[in-house]
Amino acid sequence: MDAVVAPKDRSAGLVVFGLLQVLLGFVCIGFTLLVAAATEFATNAPATAPSGADLAGAMVVYALAAVYFLSAGVGSIRGRRWARALSVVVSALWMAGGAVATVMVAILLPKMREALPAAGSPAMMSGCAIGGMLVAGVLLPLGLFLFYRSPHVLATCERRDPKPRWTDRVPLPVLAVVIVLAFASVALLASLAKPVLPLAGTVLTGAPAVLTLLSLSFLSAFLAVQLYRLKESAWWTLVLLQVIGCVIGVLTLTRLDESTAGTVPVAEIYRDPVFIAVLIATWVAYFAFLLYLRRYFGRIVPRTRSGDYSTFSR
Repeated sequence: MDAVVAPKDRSAGLVVFGLLQVLLGFVCIGFTLLVAAATEFATNAPATAPSGADLAGAMVVYALAAVYFLSAGVGSIRGRRWARALSVVVSALWMAGGAVATVMVAILLPKMREALPAAGSPAMMSGCAIGGMLVAGVLLPLGLFLFYRSPHVLATCERRDPKPRWTDRVPLPVLAVVIVLAFASVALLASLAKPVLPLAGTVLTGAPAVLTLLSLSFLSAFLAVQLYRLKESAWWTLVLLQVIGCVIGVLTLTRLDESTAGTVPVAEIYRDPVFIAVLIATWVAYFAFLLYLRRYFGRIVPRTRSGDYSTFSR
């Protein structure tokens, strides 16, 4: 019989990575203040510059990121199991989004340079942009993910924080989708600062855009709650919405023209075969992930007791 290896104490690592997340939180606070200051100068900026409404979404994103990193960082330092679970899930989402964004930037930068020539060395600027995104969007979250997913870190958090937490109620893959939907709900509300919504070849503005964005925000929040409750109907609804959203997205891209794209040739960029291939690959991967989640719905119930939560903590 193989000897059972005792888990190692990772308390020191939890403090180090917790401090890293706290630092990221302060960085996000700085960006939030920077964007807030930019909204003040936007009133006197040229017409082509981003307006305050354009910057509202970025300010909300940075503010949410600051709250998350500060909370998760302090929770990690204290060895809280919910902080470990959130760190695993958010770093995985961050890494996946960063990888897709890095590929998109690598595709779009050459075309954007053709449309809007910039001063300096284009190759150097592109290399710095892609390198920065690779570090900030892929390597940094990869380090967080590899540390927090370690069974030794899990055992350390379970020892230091034996009480079941809200993150133990559902599997971590389901928790990831819940977080995505919750974030989408808030982001849709933030977009009300400038209600403009491209939809199947047309652009909704004014009251129709506001009603659509509000409806989508409410739907995202409702599905997040129902998925957290492991309701099978919520999973079916989300799968159906992904199919419908794919159809609408295809119609939007195929009917996009310069009249709705602005001064930059967005239509030409979005019809690039490589760009479309990345979009398709991203959608297929996410849809396959949703199908993978089917195993958690309709067969089990949420775990809330101290004796059965550990199944979902990994």
